[in-house]
Amino acid sequence: MARSTIAGRHAAVPAGTAPVRPATVPADGGIGCLPPCAAARLARAGAEASPARALPANPLRPGCLRRENRLHRLDFALAIGAEALGMEVAFVAQRKAEQLEIIACHAGDGLERGKFLPLDLTYCERTLQNGQLLCLPDVLETALADSACYREFRYRAYIGVPLLVQGRIFGTLAFCASMPRAPFSDADAEFVQHLARWAALVVERKQAIDEAQQVQQAMAEQLGWLRLAGQVARLGHWSYAPQDGQVSLSEEACRLLTVAPRPLLPLVEVERRMLVQDRQHWRAALQHSLQQRTPVALEVRLRHGDSGYRWLALRAQVVERDGEPLLFGVLMDVTDAKESQQLIQYQASHDALTGCINRTLLFDRLEQEIRRAERLRQQFAVMFVDLDRFKQVNDRYGHAAGDKVLRTIADRLMALLRRSDTVARVGGDEFVLLIPQISDEHALKALAHKVEMAINRPVRDEDVLYRISASIGVALYPEDGDEPELLLSAADRKMYSDKSAIVRP
Repeated sequence: MARSTIAGRHAAVPAGTAPVRPATVPADGGIGCLPPCAAARLARAGAEASPARALPANPLRPGCLRRENRLHRLDFALAIGAEALGMEVAFVAQRKAEQLEIIACHAGDGLERGKFLPLDLTYCERTLQNGQLLCLPDVLETALADSACYREFRYRAYIGVPLLVQGRIFGTLAFCASMPRAPFSDADAEFVQHLARWAALVVERKQAIDEAQQVQQAMAEQLGWLRLAGQVARLGHWSYAPQDGQVSLSEEACRLLTVAPRPLLPLVEVERRMLVQDRQHWRAALQHSLQQRTPVALEVRLRHGDSGYRWLALRAQVVERDGEPLLFGVLMDVTDAKESQQLIQYQASHDALTGCINRTLLFDRLEQEIRRAERLRQQFAVMFVDLDRFKQVNDRYGHAAGDKVLRTIADRLMALLRRSDTVARVGGDEFVLLIPQISDEHALKALAHKVEMAINRPVRDEDVLYRISASIGVALYPEDGDEPELLLSAADRKMYSDKSAIVRP
């Protein structure tokens, strides 16, 4: 019998026992890795211990170890191993910092899977420190006779070996007994080491399965969150394979396109829902993206109901799949955003009280009309209208009465003019009329007279009549100017000339 040093004293170790070797996964998957002699020993011990639970010749072959009861089979193997060694307690434990977590066990009061044991209360501490098999047929003959483990549990016999998983010490496999026993033989040591290698493979396989299940669960959870996020954000994803003309749509994409959920849909069915003018832009963007491998980014309108439509934003990029191009992208309902944008643009360019365009948009319209008239060699007129006696109405009857007058006058002017004409409110009681394509002096005078008559009509507000009049100045392009400021300045001067020349009753 050889001796090994433990904490300055000696413990009996079977001769020829080598440090534990890491478990390796054989070609068959690593489950049936016990050699025939060890498997036969387990089978014999199992038959003697419980004939009804006896294992076959190789009890740990792949067919005997299903995924769902892998640790229960390990419990059973520990029970049979304990019987074969003449020990009372057996367990496989994982080291976690300064504790051991039981992951499989047999017998032992209060010993169960998931229980934690302080490492310094076990003989396993020495096993893990030395990194090799430790055999103690009688603890009282060793330096561990005064150990905390013996005082706590009174185990006299012990044999344990480190458990190596993927080349690292994972924990330990250990057998204990309350009574001393005969020295462990070389066969006992070899048996325990083989069983430890098999247990390590079981643990390794279980870890791989658990990790795969966790990844699968995490992916399923992320897909669920992604699906919910798509619903909350009205965001769907889609892909288009140009080789077969089919579009794959997510559930949310189908809802946005108002189509029944299905795996594939011909592209023409999606395009049929777009407004005609947007359909042409979409097809041009699609072809350019596929030919040039550039991203797609555009907004299209889809018919919604009998006469309405909704805005969808399309974003996509070309990827390769099996050597073929695939357009993958997302689509999102941006109707609310477009309507908000249009409202902001309207408020920034229109008078809130009358609905007429404001000075900013008027200058933009004037610049466009100047370019158009210059190109076509045409004339147009700018009519400056100032309301007389408006201040008296506002001062006497209040701002509500003044607002009523301004809204009424603006409505009359817009009803009087053509759709191509423009009415702008540029001051408190000042309006500007932009009249394109007019060169007949008589027609211009007739229009100015109609404008004056429309303004001169009293404005009724319940039982009160507000009477106002107007001073009008007219400027012509290009005679009076070829820039917006010049034309407005000329019309304003003529309006004041008209105001000073007329004596109002």
